[in-house]
Amino acid sequence: MLIQACKRLVSAVTHKGVPALEAELPPEHVVRAEMVARAEDAANVVEYGAGHPFRRDESEAPMKVFHNLDELKAAAGESMGTSEWITIDQARINAFADATGDHQWIHVDTARAAAGPFGTTIAHGLLTLSLLPYFMQQIYHVEQVGIAINYGFDRVRFPAPVPVGSRLRASSTIAEITDLGNAVQMKVVTTIEIEGGNKPACVAENIVRFVA
Repeated sequence: MLIQACKRLVSAVTHKGVPALEAELPPEHVVRAEMVARAEDAANVVEYGAGHPFRRDESEAPMKVFHNLDELKAAAGESMGTSEWITIDQARINAFADATGDHQWIHVDTARAAAGPFGTTIAHGLLTLSLLPYFMQQIYHVEQVGIAINYGFDRVRFPAPVPVGSRLRASSTIAEITDLGNAVQMKVVTTIEIEGGNKPACVAENIVRFVA
């Protein structure tokens, strides 16, 4: 019953406008006009709710979409944009320590780290690097691809430590495109910055192969 009502709601908004809602829906399913005043303009738009990991701030550029491998091959040298910020809390650091077995005190011992060289715990460098997939799925997408393979890294550096509570975001540029015949190989240079920091947390050159 509810699903049918929703379908009728969309039909009324899309084809007849908001004023037709009350005439189209039974009283128990009427949605007041003031609640859907913007529905006609947004009828074909899917928006992620607040707090959703893929929701983008209005100030951020939209995700870069390559509709096929030919578009990707023509994009060498292009900037693909910037991700949203993510906060690195102690729970994430502890979980990474458990996953990798790296429980060095600078990462997990908050009392000892407070008197240490950084004044607090810091994230593992490899934790920062491991966030690349999270950032990349916000920055770009390649369509009409069968599989994407992480082929490796040419260079990775961690110029600055990441204190607990820091916010990070990534910016990526396509450094090189290689046509392999049955695949396209892309080298991406990504800089992961710390909000308010003078140096990036990580600069990485990673290589991805896309097979149609």
